[in-house]
This record gives sequence, C-alpha cells and structure tokens, in this order.
Amino acid sequence: MHKNNIINILGLQDLKVNLLEFSEKLINVWVSSKPKKHVCPCCGEHTSAIHDYRNQSIKHIMIGKKQSIIHLKKRRYICPSCGKRFYEHYDFLTKYYRNSNTVINNVLDDFKRTLNFKEIGINNNLSSQHVIRLLNFTAPFKVVRELPEAIGIDEFRGNAGGNKFQVAITDLKTHKIVDIISARNQDAIYHYLNSITNKDKVKFVTIDLSMFFKSIIVDQFKNATIVADKFHYTRLINWGLDKVRKKIQKGLSKDMRIHFKHSKHVLHKRCSELDNEQYKQLLTMLDYDEELRWAYSIKEKLYEINDERDFNIKLKLFKEWLLYSQNCGLKEFNGHINTFFKWHKYIINSFKTSYTNGITEGLNTKIKTLKRISYGFRNFNNFRLRILACS
Repeated sequence: MHKNNIINILGLQDLKVNLLEFSEKLINVWVSSKPKKHVCPCCGEHTSAIHDYRNQSIKHIMIGKKQSIIHLKKRRYICPSCGKRFYEHYDFLTKYYRNSNTVINNVLDDFKRTLNFKEIGINNNLSSQHVIRLLNFTAPFKVVRELPEAIGIDEFRGNAGGNKFQVAITDLKTHKIVDIISARNQDAIYHYLNSITNKDKVKFVTIDLSMFFKSIIVDQFKNATIVADKFHYTRLINWGLDKVRKKIQKGLSKDMRIHFKHSKHVLHKRCSELDNEQYKQLLTMLDYDEELRWAYSIKEKLYEINDERDFNIKLKLFKEWLLYSQNCGLKEFNGHINTFFKWHKYIINSFKTSYTNGITEGLNTKIKTLKRISYGFRNFNNFRLRILACS
C-alpha cells in the first residue's frame, strides 16, 4: 500500500512518517513531529528549547485484521524561565494514555451498540479489562441528582451486585434511560430518591399495576400524576378472556379443542382488524357459548374506550364499562375487575396523557439482551454504566 494512503487512513497528516513496516498481524509506523514553540504549563512563558527525546509505542486503529502501532519520538521541552520540563502536545494522543484518541472514540461508539466487553475489545485490539477501565474513566454519567418531568419506573431481573432485581428509570420524552437503581427494595429506592433534588418538579410517573411502586411514588413525588400503564391494565382483560376460552374448550371434542387453541389469536385481535376468514373463525367460536360472547364484548368495549379521543366521553364510557363488566357475572373476570376499581384513579390519569410505560418496557428488553450477550454482570457499577452508555 502506498505510504500516503497509510498516512491518510491512520490520520497522521500532521506528523512526519519516518518508517513503515508491515508484518502478518501488525503495521508499525515510526513518526515524529516538527519542533515548534510551546507554552510552559507552569509559568506560561513560550519556549522552543528541547530538553531530550523519548520513544513511546501507541496502539492505533485496526486496518482490516491488522493492528497498527505508532512509534512516536516524543520531544520534551524545558522552560528557561522556571526550569519546568514538559512533553509537547499531540492532537491524536491524550496525556498518560497509550491508545490513540481514535481508538478511544471507536470504543465509545461501540459502547452505544449492543456488544459485550469482549467483542468491543476484539474490535479495537484491547483486552476486556482494558475496555472496562475505559468505560469507568470516560463515562460522563456518574451521579444523577435531577430527574426529568415525565419518568417511567419498572423493574427488571439483572442479577448484578448480589441483587436479583434492579429498577430502571426512563425519560418518557427523550426515550432514554435516566438511571438504574441497584436493588428492588424500599431501602435502595428510598436511598436513591433521597439524593434527588428536584422531586417536586416531576409531573408524570408511569408504572405497571404495582402497589409497591405506587406507595413509594405517592410518598416521594408529591406533585406528580401517577399514570397506570395502558398495556398492563388492558392485558388483564385479555387474560380473563383467555380463562373463559380455556374453560369452554375443555368441554369440546378433540378437534374443536385444537381449533379453539389455534384460533385464540382471533379472540385477542381487534374485530375491526380481522379479515373475512378470521371473522368467520370468530363467529364460529362465539356461537359455542354465551359466556365467551360476554367476555369478548368486555374486551372490545375496553378497546373502544382506548380509541376515544375526547376525555369526557372516555371517562363516561369507562364508568359504564366497569358496571357492565361487573354485571356480566363472569368469575374469571372478578379479580381483574376489582383491580380496575382499585386503580381506577390512575387508569383515568392515563386517559389524560399519551405517556405509557411502553418505552420503559422496550428499554428493559434491550437491557436483558445486553445482559444475555454479556453472560451476566457481577459488578453493578459496570452493569449500570454499560446500560447508560448503550441506551
């Protein structure tokens, strides 16, 4: 390869390349810089007096499958005013580092992807421990003292730092993870929230139907509106519908049991979204039992409420739906309808805003993927920083 091409690829245009050496796995480049005046870091005087030279080997980018090593002839200057000795400045190298800034930036870019430490190390010819050290040195997000005005809170199984579950806090506007709490227990959550300085400015908090989280949010976020997540309360009705289907299909013939089981997606799909074949399947299933028809109507009426845009109409339909569902007398729905009565205040709050915990659930899936490809994390701090860098 031509020398000028190598210089352009490596980004060494400001340096003088003295020698190039190619081997099976390495590209060695010996470089030096032109002398120029420098400012003394001690007294601020200008000097061009050279004290001595020292050589340093610097890991640079991968070119194909070959690692490039820069052998830099470093120049030390001496200040005639105060006698201070110091190295000249290089744009491609940070002080005390043995990797070029390009390598560091490549590692930071890899942190944004769903990759484990070993894969990032292989991409940049670094050890996984070196990658972890870079994560800890370069991560700009050490301590979170303020939360955004709209947040989502949910748990996930992280198995890090000796705790099975961790808690993710997400920004519902930017769709980013704000922070990770080390454990899902009152002590850890209260300890974290006590360090937050702007709790009174948090306006919306979305949660699943967890009494544990609700009690903490009511206590800590006095000015916040608690919003029950639409997905979690909607799936309760789908669970009730599925219980009714399973009860009915037990009394059917083998062929019809198989038909009911394979056609269950038709029951859960919106009626307006069914094609002609699926609509015929639905009618066949509903003809078998009146309870299934009642259960299906409960599900469809809830979807109609969710589709309504006007809040006042939505509120009226919801109250009517609660009475309708209760009067149907389906025991499979009793527990779920009681949950709706317990959470009706926070479900109504979900009618007023478009915020849901869907973003939080999606980011939790990303966290679980990151944990799986990394074969788990023992160190919670590494786990937290890796999640924040990847979100």
